[in-house]
Amino acid sequence: MTDLAIAATAAKAWGDDCPKARTQADAAAKAGAPVTLAVEPLPDVFDSAEAAFGAAPDSYVRGAEVIFMDGVWRVMVRFWRPLPALPVAATALAALKAPLGAARTETEAVGVALGPVVEVREPAPWRYASRKKAMAKWAAQIEAGLADLSAAGDRFQLMVRFWQPVIADGKRDLKARLAAPLRAALPQSPLDIGLFEQRAPENPEVVLAEEGDGRRHQE
Repeated sequence: MTDLAIAATAAKAWGDDCPKARTQADAAAKAGAPVTLAVEPLPDVFDSAEAAFGAAPDSYVRGAEVIFMDGVWRVMVRFWRPLPALPVAATALAALKAPLGAARTETEAVGVALGPVVEVREPAPWRYASRKKAMAKWAAQIEAGLADLSAAGDRFQLMVRFWQPVIADGKRDLKARLAAPLRAALPQSPLDIGLFEQRAPENPEVVLAEEGDGRRHQE
């Protein structure tokens, strides 16, 4: 098993000054906080596998690998990421601008939201023409592990990590259901026979009542 770096981002994990740990428990003890195993690419991309291996010749020894993704070659780094205190908010924009609070674990987030939460990764509403422009604005959030960049066509978007309360969605679902009660897809067909009637054994077209009188089916 390989000793993996303890860092907030792949780029930092690839440096030589990060502490390392072999197990999650050891990594948490060294980081002084819960950690999670992260697998993320380095920022640089390459036109060939040879170029990627040339830039990271010791990739396998350090728990990394070279892969082909989105039309280019990348170096994927495995590392221990200390769990940051993620914002608790309903949307990515609210997480950046006005969160309800912050929490490292789901239990802490439930305490902030006063209800169940789910960890999500959603795009912010802005797009940037280059990675450099996006990093100039959001470098602090990315380096802290609160967000990362994702290619969106020929542009880049900020993907925000946060705890999203699920109570509000549940209330909306309940209101929608109350406003539109369940209805059958088709009207109910008339009953073929009554509760205390039965078909005559010798002729299914004849329906017998308890008194024994017969009537034709569908009369």
